[in-house]
Amino acid sequence: MLILTQIFGKTAWQSATSVGVSMASSRPTSMNLWPGTIPMEHPSKITFERIQADPSLQERDASVLAEFQAAPWLLPPRTKALSYAGMHQLDMLAEHRSMPIGNLTKAITFLTFNAKFAVMTQNCIYSMVKFGGVRNYIVGTWDPDDLQACMDLNLPCADVTSFLPEPMDKAPGAGLFGTHDYLVICWLRPAVLVHFLKQGYAVHSTDSDIVYLMKPVWASFMAYMEQAQADAAFQLEGPVNGGNYVVLPTLAGIAFATAWAAMAPAMIKEHKHDQDAVKLIDPARWTLCSNLAACHRERASIIQRNSSGTQMLIRRFHPHQFNYWSDDVCSLRESNFPKIDPCDWAVMFLHPICTVYDVKVNTFKHQEFWFVDDETCIPQNITLSHVAACHPLRWRVNATEAMLYSCPDYGTALVHERRVMNTTAPAQAAPSKA
Repeated sequence: MLILTQIFGKTAWQSATSVGVSMASSRPTSMNLWPGTIPMEHPSKITFERIQADPSLQERDASVLAEFQAAPWLLPPRTKALSYAGMHQLDMLAEHRSMPIGNLTKAITFLTFNAKFAVMTQNCIYSMVKFGGVRNYIVGTWDPDDLQACMDLNLPCADVTSFLPEPMDKAPGAGLFGTHDYLVICWLRPAVLVHFLKQGYAVHSTDSDIVYLMKPVWASFMAYMEQAQADAAFQLEGPVNGGNYVVLPTLAGIAFATAWAAMAPAMIKEHKHDQDAVKLIDPARWTLCSNLAACHRERASIIQRNSSGTQMLIRRFHPHQFNYWSDDVCSLRESNFPKIDPCDWAVMFLHPICTVYDVKVNTFKHQEFWFVDDETCIPQNITLSHVAACHPLRWRVNATEAMLYSCPDYGTALVHERRVMNTTAPAQAAPSKA
């Protein structure tokens, strides 16, 4: 567990969370993508067809596994070649999948899975891994059938049933927005968050109705928090959006998450989901800032009150579409929303909210940020779940991902610094010989 101790000089927080990335010196170019970026041609249809002809190929050739890390569902169902195969206990899977981020010893990305929305989840994971560089994700399920479908897709699936705040009623329409079971599922996430934080994990929690672009997700979040000495980063929305955030395992982060999760029984009775409840948490547990000046004032105030271990500082960021249309957080759902530039440094992900599943999919397609071929998704009839596994849309529409690999420059999102210009005088041309 970490605790902030001072605001000036080298803080305990900085030494514990430094991402070790110089924004100026290590900024990639279009010919030098971020380390670990998956080539556009991966996964290839040729290799996929080789696997179809030889289902054990990935067990003998590690390069095949690497090629399909953004789309493991295209490997034979429940392949034993994956290191996490058969590993579904949360703590064991998290220990196996977590990675050090900068000077943090372990970090994990967590999302939940519902087989009804498997195609959307594949689009999220494909983009998050291939473009966002996330390799440390795990997928939580609370239903036995969903767990089977998740396993059939070769995802790193954990059974998180024990974290449900109360039993689900499985009534007709259960799981739809506003139903009892929907609320129970929403409140599962703060419970898992507390569990991870207490074990020292930094946690990135993401909804599956999100698409990621060519920005390093963890490096962006960490730089944004480090710059402000914040315990967490959330998207702005009355007061925050609970669909995509990072919380560090500081004492204050744990105290906030614990208070948040404890509200579940009362909030479910009042038909409020986890995001609704944030503004009701005791203000002594948290405070907000956005710009650096405000963040530094808030951190100084927390230190002055000797509250570094009990009051979390959340740094908010604006939804990435604000510069394109309006400052309405729901604006992405509008059919006339202009096209977003995938090379825009400020756009790390898109998250259409305030709307239904079909509109979310249409939003991604309108923006040309839908990367799986849902028109040819193949139900896996050899599995009990018959869950559909989707090919990359790029296999049918060659230019699908070209924009993301054609940017003039690549850098972090959320934090953007002036590039260091080359001030070396140009070499003098040698005098020509007459």
